[in-house]
Amino acid sequence: MNTHMTLQQITDEYKNYLRTPDGRKDITTAVRIAKEWTGRDTDVSSSTNGVQINKLPKFIKEKTQKVPITGIAVNNLCHTNAKFFSKHGYKYRFGYNITACPCGCRMSFEIHSLNEKDGILYDFTKDFNKETEKWFYPLADNWDAWKWIYFYGRSRDFLMYKKGRCTCPVIWNDDPQILQIKDIQELQEIVEE
Repeated sequence: MNTHMTLQQITDEYKNYLRTPDGRKDITTAVRIAKEWTGRDTDVSSSTNGVQINKLPKFIKEKTQKVPITGIAVNNLCHTNAKFFSKHGYKYRFGYNITACPCGCRMSFEIHSLNEKDGILYDFTKDFNKETEKWFYPLADNWDAWKWIYFYGRSRDFLMYKKGRCTCPVIWNDDPQILQIKDIQELQEIVEE
């Protein structure tokens, strides 16, 4: 493993990976998911732009960073992509991607993986919603998505925290599989556990 690869070199390595059978499967998955997203029936969605940092609890706000999206890897496969880049000199980092509705009251925390090098976070995964940056809250260094899912199942992949009454012009689908956080204390217990 060359730990001093340039961004262009790892981009080339990733393109070579996409030519492999596993890489072609990743492309197929990414295209399918992108089509599902563009086929939705509303333009209102949770996004980075909706996050009002002042509405985040202090313990989250203190560790959260806005990370630019480099976007050299296929969409929606952040865990796989981050693992790939971890073999090319970029440390694997696991945490939550924070988004919010346009009015900022419905905040979602979705597990997300990206990379770090020399103290700088890199998000190599193209965003499915054409975002150019993400709010990232890191979880413990010894976790990755596969350990997380093995340990918790899917119960903590996606959390919803509401701060105030949402005024967005949409009726949100509160999926029962999404863990609805009732208060700051419950959120803190989950992320610190």
